[in-house]
This record gives sequence, C-alpha cells and structure tokens, in this order.
Amino acid sequence: MSTPATLIILALVLGLTIFSGWRGARPPDLMRGPRMIPWRA
Repeated sequence: MSTPATLIILALVLGLTIFSGWRGARPPDLMRGPRMIPWRA
C-alpha cells in the first residue's frame, strides 16, 4: 500500500476514534431513549 493511502486511512480511523470518544463521554439523555450505538468499546 502506498504512503498517501496509508496516511488517509490513518487520518480516518483517528477521526472516528476521536468522534466515538466524544459521543461516549456525553451523559445519557433519557428523554431520547437508550443509546442504540455503543460508542465506547
């Protein structure tokens, strides 16, 4: 795999990790119901 492709995939995975950490750290909102996606592993 070429270096640019590797760096793009790395950036996407890092962005998804940061987004999931942010969503998982938010307090639960009982008015909206249960979380349908487990944001924390």
